[in-house]
Amino acid sequence: MLYRPAGNRDSGAGQPRQERGATPAPQVKRIVCLANSRMYQGRCIAGREFRTDGTPGPWIRPVTGRENEGVSEEMCRYVSGHTPRLLDIMDVPVIGPQPKEHQQENWLLDESRNWNRVGRAALVDLPKWVDPVD
Repeated sequence: MLYRPAGNRDSGAGQPRQERGATPAPQVKRIVCLANSRMYQGRCIAGREFRTDGTPGPWIRPVTGRENEGVSEEMCRYVSGHTPRLLDIMDVPVIGPQPKEHQQENWLLDESRNWNRVGRAALVDLPKWVDPVD
């Protein structure tokens, strides 16, 4: 089995945390969390996009407009109150790509919306999610 759905425990992804007036509908990237580390008063979270057919897509790294681009614990908290763990499959609201020369995977985070855990990747499927090493 590729992943186990999380049920509706974290429903509310993409829902505004507060009213902000008329804004365009956000994009949501569904990713398998493959990195979650501490950095400069925040987190560095990244993973591979989970395509609709269940295959791995490109790397996605949500970033903020802060100088160090780190994501605070509050920004990445699910509706349930939990924070991302490795192998979580999650919907992350983003505004659009924000690549840098050495970090093409960067996507600007929509900080006004919640993240949502939708399942877990199976450990046995991990090799298909990681990059091959030469």
